[in-house]
Amino acid sequence: NSLEYGNPYDWMGNYPDVQGLSYGMGYKLKLHWLPRSTVVHITDAHLAALNDKYIIQPFDLNAPGANQLFGIQLSLSKNTRDIYFSFRKTNGKEAGVYVVMQDKNKPDSELIDMGCHTPSQKDARLQPGWTYVDPSAQVVVVVEQVTDGAAILHVYRAPGATDLEAIRARDKYSDGEYKCPRTCTDADLLVSNFEGCAAMSNKGYCNGGAISMGGKKLSVKSDLCPQSCNMCETVLAGPTVIGQGG
Repeated sequence: NSLEYGNPYDWMGNYPDVQGLSYGMGYKLKLHWLPRSTVVHITDAHLAALNDKYIIQPFDLNAPGANQLFGIQLSLSKNTRDIYFSFRKTNGKEAGVYVVMQDKNKPDSELIDMGCHTPSQKDARLQPGWTYVDPSAQVVVVVEQVTDGAAILHVYRAPGATDLEAIRARDKYSDGEYKCPRTCTDADLLVSNFEGCAAMSNKGYCNGGAISMGGKKLSVKSDLCPQSCNMCETVLAGPTVIGQGG
């Protein structure tokens, strides 16, 4: 799922009222607003021995320290874009680890929605215990822990086909596209013209209301506003693979 410009938490995301707006880590790195030493750079040359844990700190604070580690840049020849793993803190309840794909030679980027079952990107972060494998199937990233001021990421070379299949079968595996853990999130940004999900619930839209967006008809109750419509138990019970019943 991608909203216009690809990232609602970025200044280019076209949502000026979102809490914690900040240019992405990859963009800041390109502009030298962040020192190169603060972002781990993993390339093809590192794959053979890759098995490390990193403690990353928020990159979006006003005055980040030069001796901190803010994230990881995964730059592999088999991927058409670089992948950045960073910790956003200033976006309140949505603070956490985010995965962004960025063009190798320019700062155009896209937030990867790790909560891919919902039309909202408020659940886009890679949550504690969740696992991600890059598109080239060479690197596995596990978020082991997230605290108020840091996140611990385990990054290692992907195993052989059988073990990789087992990783992808995990309940908490997300590829940000076809398979991801279920979340219950109100898509307030998408229904801002209706004053948000709480207002829609109060006006009775949970009872059969629907809105067409991008050529799709979305239910207010189950797709757009499951929290406000008290549908979390139902939406969380569905399958992790998109289109697989439920």
